[in-house]
Amino acid sequence: MSPQIEGSAHSSELRINVPWGYLAAKSWGPREGKLVLCLHGWLDNASSFDKLIPLLPQGYHYVALDFTGHGLSSHKPLWTKYDFIDFVIDAYKALMALGGEKVTVLGHSLGGLVGTLLASTYPEIIENVILLDTYGFYPQIPHIFIKHFKYSVLNYVYTDVTQAKKTYTPDDALQRLLKANKALTAESGKILLQRGTKEIPDGLTFTHDPRISLMSMPPLTLEYCCHMMKTIQANVLAIIASNGLMAKKGKMFDPEDGKVLLRGWQENIKCFQLANVNGNHFVHLNNAENVSGIISSFLQKKPHYHSKL
Repeated sequence: MSPQIEGSAHSSELRINVPWGYLAAKSWGPREGKLVLCLHGWLDNASSFDKLIPLLPQGYHYVALDFTGHGLSSHKPLWTKYDFIDFVIDAYKALMALGGEKVTVLGHSLGGLVGTLLASTYPEIIENVILLDTYGFYPQIPHIFIKHFKYSVLNYVYTDVTQAKKTYTPDDALQRLLKANKALTAESGKILLQRGTKEIPDGLTFTHDPRISLMSMPPLTLEYCCHMMKTIQANVLAIIASNGLMAKKGKMFDPEDGKVLLRGWQENIKCFQLANVNGNHFVHLNNAENVSGIISSFLQKKPHYHSKL
């Protein structure tokens, strides 16, 4: 299955056919170059990489995917629900459509989890994994998982997905996004809204499917996560932001788990690099220059001196 490509000066739009419609993506660089599949975070979109990719080495084929229900990609049918495995399937379908073997997966947050699961399940396909403000896995605390699972079930039961979407002015849409994502700058927010909103007669509406916010994360224990690392054959680079999601204890992540995951990477991956950088969870978009040199050296197999936690 070949993607349909519409050309532009700096990037091209791709559409990859799937049974429920299509996956949208942005593409930079020559199609014959080595593939770097870029996977965005939860409720973000392919524009998350707009600032970063122009700073990376030329000659590679960078493809930033909109997951199903995100950005410009099709939504799932109304009678179905979203599950985390949907995004793993999206990434795998993209790799198959693009003819990728021995590819690099560059993932931010949720996209990093998708990338590590791909590398663990299909080690023969993935050559490199680059993680942006994530250790790749998100171990779930049992009582937190049960709480979120209950929330997900109840909301799927009582949420009417057929109701009309709210409309916003451009400024109101930006303010809503920034309120929900305090790590974004106004400039970064505007970049995400280019694919994250669309015009309708009364103003703008967000393009992501609201059902995505109802899904629960996979119930992976810390033990499961460390076990899955053992099957990964790829080279792994983890870039952790000083004020990012991994740096402080939150509802979904405990830094003490991060230390265990870090030891797991160091013990199981022959070529593992850790880099600590200044910035927050969206450092790759807010301050792309803070991470671009590290990623470039990793892609080109040049030594990079990094710190350890």
